[in-house]
Amino acid sequence: MKIKYQYLIFIVLLHIVLTTLIYFVLEDNKWYFILSELLIIFSLILSYKIYASFIKPIELMKTGVSAIKEKDYNVKFLSTNSTEMNDLIEVFNAMLDKLGEEKVRTEEQGFFLESLISASPIGMIILGFDGEITSINASARRLLGLGQKSTPTYVSEIQHALATNITKLKSGDSKIISTEGVRKYRCQVNEVIHQGFKRRFVMIEELSKELLSTEKEAYGKVIRMMAHEVNNSMGAVNSILQSVVDFGYEAAGPNNEYVESLNIAIERNQDLAQFMKNFASVIRLPQPSLKSIDMVELLDKCKQLMTPQANDAEIRIETDYTTPSLMVDLDPQLMQQVFVNIIKNAIESIGEKGEIRITISANTPHIIIADNGPGISPEAKEKLFSPFFSTKPTGQGIGLIIIRDILLGHSATFSLETDQASGWTEFRIGFG
Repeated sequence: MKIKYQYLIFIVLLHIVLTTLIYFVLEDNKWYFILSELLIIFSLILSYKIYASFIKPIELMKTGVSAIKEKDYNVKFLSTNSTEMNDLIEVFNAMLDKLGEEKVRTEEQGFFLESLISASPIGMIILGFDGEITSINASARRLLGLGQKSTPTYVSEIQHALATNITKLKSGDSKIISTEGVRKYRCQVNEVIHQGFKRRFVMIEELSKELLSTEKEAYGKVIRMMAHEVNNSMGAVNSILQSVVDFGYEAAGPNNEYVESLNIAIERNQDLAQFMKNFASVIRLPQPSLKSIDMVELLDKCKQLMTPQANDAEIRIETDYTTPSLMVDLDPQLMQQVFVNIIKNAIESIGEKGEIRITISANTPHIIIADNGPGISPEAKEKLFSPFFSTKPTGQGIGLIIIRDILLGHSATFSLETDQASGWTEFRIGFG
């Protein structure tokens, strides 16, 4: 039972008892009885005033607590004639003002942080107590290939190579993750205490452009230095060797073993010059000169160009075009170099007796060049498109670098991977 009801019951019972006693004691003395009853009435009035003075602070506190529970900090209590009440009202009003200011500050700070996270180029995923996704910004959605409406419950439900790697990270881990051979991300997992619970958050930063730019600048300097030194040396050596062949061994005849050895040395120098020329081609790629080109016609030309080499290895090149014509803005010379290199790599991967399929889809648009060769190992997949990496024993690792730089110059999306289910290796290229 509430205190106010206990107090009222006590006062009522007390005055009933007093009234009864006075009645029996002063029953024969009317004036004393009337005077006593007046005193009882005065006592009741005084008791009520005392009750009101005690209950008002309690009601005030109750109203204040209710306002705090409902987070209504605009409530203000008016001053009264009671000094004690005014002191309490002053404290309550100051407390509500402070809470109101704190609420506004917290809301503004929360809105600012939410806007900052939303606009950040760094992907942010905030996880709940059980690891469920509670918030994910636009950058993280873009990096993980999610739409604006769909939000999986857990990171492990996201169908993306980057998400698969993120699930393996523990709190405090920071790792550079490579996907599709060319895209690199710095992923970091941390945790904070929020409302008494540990909450993890994931930060994803795309490093592809910065790393590729730094990487190209680094190996470009090395290639230019090597090409300068090698070409200068080979030019002088070839000149000397040719002079010896032309003048020093004329009398010995064309079949002399010394002449033959010198010619071999000249040929090796020429091979070395071509070797360096291949490396130099990586840093001499021109900027794309875009034209509206029919992709179907361009791929047909590339197929026709590579068919004799494929036939020699008993490899069929099949085409599957969902559209008779597909106009795309690109550089025809550079893109022809890309397609020829991809088909050539597919032929070399198969070895002999296999199939290459070229698919064009107008939906996106995108192109798939697939082969049924042995596929790409998980170890090799991580290093694809890395400078001078090759799965061939005598490969220079230049072809994929050229392909990568040309496609990046066209702002195209691309990937190279083996489908574990079908066993086919697919090079996918998307435009627009």
